[in-house]
Amino acid sequence: MRRLLDAVGASVDRVDVTRIEEGTFYAALTITTAGGPLSLDCRPSDAIALAARVGAPLFVAESVIDVAGVLEDGEDDDPDAAEDEVVEFRRFLDEVDPEDFQG
Repeated sequence: MRRLLDAVGASVDRVDVTRIEEGTFYAALTITTAGGPLSLDCRPSDAIALAARVGAPLFVAESVIDVAGVLEDGEDDDPDAAEDEVVEFRRFLDEVDPEDFQG
């Protein structure tokens, strides 16, 4: 696809993951052609792979993030939950015995 775009003098402007419906993601690929910008429906996996290869920006609609977003390590919507995990882990460390791990 990259070679095809190069051959016709087009470039990738951006990729937008636009929505998710019943577990299916949808995306739009925006390219610039000699005739001007053009937005094409595209499989998200193909669009993301193309964007990565050509260095184009990737955008994801907030509605998609709300449904399918995953927090990275260290992120949490509830700061008290993180503190609760630390307290629980400390309690575990206080009570654990090395023999607990012997087979």
